[in-house]
Amino acid sequence: MSGLKDRLRRYVGQNAEAASDSAKDSSAGAEHGEPSEASAEPVPVSAAGREASALLPAEESRREWEESLGAQWDRLDAALVHTEEGDFIRRKLSYSADYIHGSCRLADLYRHAGELLAFAQDGESAPVTAEELVFFDTETTGLGHGAGNVAFMVGLGYWQSGTFMVEQLFIRNPAEELAMLSYLKTMLERFRFMVSYNGKSFDWPLLQTRFVMHRMRGPEPEPFHLDFLYASRSLWRHTLPSCKLGKVEETQLDFVREDDVPGSMAPALYFLYLAEKKPDSIAPVFFHNGLDILSLAGLAVLFAKALQGEYNSLSRVPEEQFRYGLWLSRMGRSGLSAVTMDHLYRCVLQDGEKSAAYQYLATPLAAYYKQCGQWEQATALWCKAIASGKEAPSSLGPSLIPYIEMAMYCEHRQKSYEDALMYADEALQWAEERHRLLQAASRRASGRGKPSRRKTGAVPLEEELLELAGAADKAGKPDKAGEMAKELLKRTERLKKKLQRSAGDAAGRYAQEEQAEA
Repeated sequence: MSGLKDRLRRYVGQNAEAASDSAKDSSAGAEHGEPSEASAEPVPVSAAGREASALLPAEESRREWEESLGAQWDRLDAALVHTEEGDFIRRKLSYSADYIHGSCRLADLYRHAGELLAFAQDGESAPVTAEELVFFDTETTGLGHGAGNVAFMVGLGYWQSGTFMVEQLFIRNPAEELAMLSYLKTMLERFRFMVSYNGKSFDWPLLQTRFVMHRMRGPEPEPFHLDFLYASRSLWRHTLPSCKLGKVEETQLDFVREDDVPGSMAPALYFLYLAEKKPDSIAPVFFHNGLDILSLAGLAVLFAKALQGEYNSLSRVPEEQFRYGLWLSRMGRSGLSAVTMDHLYRCVLQDGEKSAAYQYLATPLAAYYKQCGQWEQATALWCKAIASGKEAPSSLGPSLIPYIEMAMYCEHRQKSYEDALMYADEALQWAEERHRLLQAASRRASGRGKPSRRKTGAVPLEEELLELAGAADKAGKPDKAGEMAKELLKRTERLKKKLQRSAGDAAGRYAQEEQAEA
């Protein structure tokens, strides 16, 4: 027990020594940065610190230990920052305007920054400039939002006098968090917009929690938040295996990280640093966080250019072209959206092998034109989808959406009940057939009447239906095919009544006309 006490005392003594003598590093910190709230006044040592001073190592050993740590921080271009609230480590890097990150040149943000105002559609109207943007990213001890999760590093990127600056704020222990948060608040208040990647859901709520834990107010006024994750999902969710920042920067910015640690390793490396107190232990996290900030700046250039039409969407796969058109429409760029959608419209309706890759877009593209009130294009696409479904039906039959849409169009806009009934009847037949196939597959999946594969063999259609039915039963989903068949049956009955009423009205009018002529 006495050995454990001695080790704990030495550990506490070393921590007290680092806290009480941290003011000696202020000159080294000034060489690498210019903290806005720097204070050269020594911090008073508490009574506990004075009691622990007796346990400090020898003066010569302490000086060697300090010099070795200082050299390691110097290798990282980091220095100690002194504020009234305490100390923390800050690393400052600068990049020229001509710096190219992947395929994006940072200086392009100056020419295109005004387009990012489309992200701030709620009350913001003044033009955006590059100097008003601050990019931020955090490295945390966990993934939750609770009080135990701490942001031990916050990376900031911003423009200053034509140079892109990256600041990384790091706490050597939780006691330095207050000083770092105070400095962070002061920095954020200088900017009008803050840019992040998933920051609305994770980084910023976490920082707000830490402000509350230290009885602090957040930045006033709070910068408007631009989160690029949502734009990434809108554009690439259906074409990329993941919308994580690493995958997006690799495919869209042509930037591949080398010798970089994954973000999931950051907490473990920080805990290793807390145990060893060696700056080299946390160096990979500094490198990783710095690349995140540069990628955010690169994405800002990419999205700003895309909002101006400089996206080269025609060279991309049809799905990505369609998502780009929808995204432009949501961002208020209806003109550019129409150009992209009209190109897809022509590709879907054209004949030949080239149009085969675009056929699946007929129904979703028709929904876009329906929303825009362009019924001629919408009906042409629905008819194309119906014809394509008959030529190459899937195992469960063609999609019923084009039939239902055409039935509604003929009934409500054209008042052609005969055509509406034709489309509704055909959709009803396909829905009943699909319902019958799924019911049979469900019985087989549950073991009732399941055929012996050894005698009959399993055809691909049966295998697919069994898989679909089994997945639906396992998830507890209702039989949508049966529900759709019931709805279509009601629609056909209503259309028949309308058709009879219309025929009766026509016969009455005809009789009246004959009587008038007689």
